[in-house]
Amino acid sequence: MAYTSIDKANAIALTLEQQFQPNQVQDPEFNRDVIRRPIILYGCVDWGYASKTHINKLQTVQSKILRLIAGTDIRTRTDQQ
Repeated sequence: MAYTSIDKANAIALTLEQQFQPNQVQDPEFNRDVIRRPIILYGCVDWGYASKTHINKLQTVQSKILRLIAGTDIRTRTDQQ
């Protein structure tokens, strides 16, 4: 069975969600920068060759992971200054 980048990203997001709960994080910046960001950005060089549709799907997965890190849900506003 061939897995697409989206399938792999969703699998990573699920694994991270199972391993990390937002309230368990003592230092969220360390967690984000050292543990999660490299996993999310793995293979990002290939994004330059991806179609806009695939990039949008990857952005959706990345947004899910960022919401998990921040402990927010989809209804949380992000455009506030």
